[in-house]
Amino acid sequence: MASDKRGRHIYGRALEAHAEIAGIAAGSANDDELPIWTAPFKCRIVGIGICPKTTLTGQATDFTTLSFEAKGSAGTGTDEIATLAYSAGSVSSTAYVFDTYKIALPRRVIAENECVTFKKTDSTATGLASPDLIAVIKYVRA
Repeated sequence: MASDKRGRHIYGRALEAHAEIAGIAAGSANDDELPIWTAPFKCRIVGIGICPKTTLTGQATDFTTLSFEAKGSAGTGTDEIATLAYSAGSVSSTAYVFDTYKIALPRRVIAENECVTFKKTDSTATGLASPDLIAVIKYVRA
Protein backbone atom coordinates (compact mmCIF):
# COMPACT_ATOMS: atom_id res chain seq x y z
CA MET A 1 0.00 0.00 0.00
CA ALA A 2 1.44 3.35 -0.95
CA SER A 3 1.45 6.20 1.53
CA ASP A 4 3.06 9.58 1.81
CA LYS A 5 5.77 10.33 4.40
CA ARG A 6 3.21 11.56 6.91
CA GLY A 7 1.37 8.20 6.90
CA ARG A 8 -1.82 9.47 5.30
CA HIS A 9 -3.71 7.18 2.99
CA ILE A 10 -3.50 7.97 -0.68
CA TYR A 11 -5.49 6.87 -3.70
CA GLY A 12 -8.61 7.07 -1.52
CA ARG A 13 -7.72 3.90 0.40
CA ALA A 14 -6.89 3.11 3.99
CA LEU A 15 -3.60 1.57 5.08
CA GLU A 16 -3.71 -2.08 6.13
CA ALA A 17 -1.88 -4.10 8.76
CA HIS A 18 -1.86 -7.92 8.59
CA ALA A 19 -0.92 -10.42 11.29
CA GLU A 20 -0.62 -14.18 10.82
CA ILE A 21 -2.10 -16.06 13.76
CA ALA A 22 -1.57 -19.78 14.24
CA GLY A 23 -4.60 -21.86 15.13
CA ILE A 24 -5.51 -21.98 18.83
CA ALA A 25 -6.78 -25.24 20.34
CA ALA A 26 -10.32 -25.61 21.66
CA GLY A 27 -11.19 -25.24 25.33
CA SER A 28 -11.12 -22.46 27.90
CA ALA A 29 -7.74 -23.70 29.14
CA ASN A 30 -6.39 -22.55 25.76
CA ASP A 31 -7.88 -19.03 25.80
CA ASP A 32 -5.26 -16.63 24.52
CA GLU A 33 -4.56 -12.98 23.79
CA LEU A 34 -1.84 -12.05 21.32
CA PRO A 35 -0.36 -8.64 20.47
CA ILE A 36 -0.77 -8.19 16.71
CA TRP A 37 -0.18 -4.52 15.86
CA THR A 38 1.08 -1.23 17.24
CA ALA A 39 -0.25 2.00 15.75
CA PRO A 40 2.51 3.88 13.88
CA PHE A 41 0.73 7.20 14.52
CA LYS A 42 -2.60 8.37 15.94
CA CYS A 43 -5.13 6.69 13.68
CA ARG A 44 -8.76 5.76 13.25
CA ILE A 45 -9.66 2.14 12.59
CA VAL A 46 -12.06 1.97 9.65
CA GLY A 47 -12.21 -1.81 9.18
CA ILE A 48 -11.16 -4.95 11.01
CA GLY A 49 -11.63 -8.68 10.55
CA ILE A 50 -10.16 -12.07 9.76
CA CYS A 51 -9.44 -14.37 6.83
CA PRO A 52 -9.33 -17.96 8.15
CA LYS A 53 -7.55 -20.93 6.53
CA THR A 54 -10.49 -23.23 7.25
CA THR A 55 -14.17 -22.43 7.82
CA LEU A 56 -15.10 -21.62 11.41
CA THR A 57 -18.75 -22.44 12.15
CA GLY A 58 -20.40 -21.53 15.43
CA GLN A 59 -22.41 -23.76 17.72
CA ALA A 60 -24.81 -22.92 20.51
CA THR A 61 -23.32 -24.82 23.45
CA ASP A 62 -19.55 -24.92 23.15
CA PHE A 63 -18.56 -21.78 21.27
CA THR A 64 -15.68 -19.39 20.92
CA THR A 65 -15.51 -15.61 20.77
CA LEU A 66 -12.83 -13.84 18.73
CA SER A 67 -12.16 -10.20 19.46
CA PHE A 68 -9.77 -7.30 18.96
CA GLU A 69 -8.85 -5.09 21.92
CA ALA A 70 -7.03 -1.78 22.35
CA LYS A 71 -4.60 -1.99 25.25
CA GLY A 72 -4.17 1.75 25.96
CA SER A 73 -0.96 3.62 26.75
CA ALA A 74 -0.22 1.50 29.84
CA GLY A 75 -0.81 -1.79 28.01
CA THR A 76 -3.57 -2.86 30.38
CA GLY A 77 -6.68 -1.62 28.55
CA THR A 78 -9.62 -3.82 27.66
CA ASP A 79 -11.47 -1.59 25.17
CA GLU A 80 -13.09 -3.92 22.69
CA ILE A 81 -12.68 -2.70 19.12
CA ALA A 82 -14.64 -5.55 17.52
CA THR A 83 -15.88 -8.99 18.53
CA LEU A 84 -17.77 -11.92 17.10
CA ALA A 85 -19.21 -14.80 19.14
CA TYR A 86 -19.46 -18.00 17.12
CA SER A 87 -22.45 -19.01 19.24
CA ALA A 88 -24.87 -20.34 16.63
CA GLY A 89 -24.61 -22.42 13.47
CA SER A 90 -25.62 -19.35 11.47
CA VAL A 91 -22.46 -17.52 12.59
CA SER A 92 -19.46 -18.52 10.51
CA SER A 93 -16.33 -17.30 8.77
CA THR A 94 -15.64 -19.00 5.43
CA ALA A 95 -12.19 -20.32 4.54
CA TYR A 96 -10.09 -17.88 2.47
CA VAL A 97 -12.79 -15.18 2.58
CA PHE A 98 -12.23 -11.91 4.48
CA ASP A 99 -14.86 -11.57 7.21
CA THR A 100 -15.41 -8.00 8.37
CA TYR A 101 -16.21 -7.57 12.06
CA LYS A 102 -18.48 -4.74 13.19
CA ILE A 103 -16.47 -2.06 14.98
CA ALA A 104 -17.85 -1.68 18.51
CA LEU A 105 -16.77 1.91 18.91
CA PRO A 106 -17.50 3.90 15.75
CA ARG A 107 -14.54 5.93 14.54
CA ARG A 108 -12.30 4.13 17.05
CA VAL A 109 -9.17 6.22 17.52
CA ILE A 110 -5.93 4.47 18.49
CA ALA A 111 -3.05 6.48 19.95
CA GLU A 112 0.44 6.35 18.49
CA ASN A 113 2.29 3.26 19.80
CA GLU A 114 -0.90 1.78 21.29
CA CYS A 115 -1.05 -2.01 20.96
CA VAL A 116 -4.01 -3.92 19.51
CA THR A 117 -4.49 -7.56 20.48
CA PHE A 118 -6.36 -10.53 19.06
CA LYS A 119 -8.19 -12.50 21.73
CA LYS A 120 -9.82 -15.96 21.73
CA THR A 121 -12.17 -16.89 24.55
CA ASP A 122 -14.11 -20.17 24.79
CA SER A 123 -17.46 -20.49 26.55
CA THR A 124 -16.68 -23.88 28.10
CA ALA A 125 -13.84 -26.31 28.73
CA THR A 126 -14.42 -27.79 25.27
CA GLY A 127 -15.20 -24.70 23.16
CA LEU A 128 -14.09 -24.40 19.53
CA ALA A 129 -10.63 -24.32 18.03
CA SER A 130 -9.75 -21.28 15.95
CA PRO A 131 -8.03 -22.01 12.63
CA ASP A 132 -4.84 -20.48 11.28
CA LEU A 133 -5.89 -17.04 10.09
CA ILE A 134 -4.82 -13.58 9.05
CA ALA A 135 -6.08 -10.66 11.11
CA VAL A 136 -6.53 -7.45 9.13
CA ILE A 137 -6.74 -3.90 10.48
CA LYS A 138 -7.62 -1.04 8.10
CA TYR A 139 -6.79 2.44 9.34
CA VAL A 140 -6.29 6.10 8.40
CA ARG A 141 -4.48 8.92 10.14
CA ALA A 142 -6.72 10.53 12.75
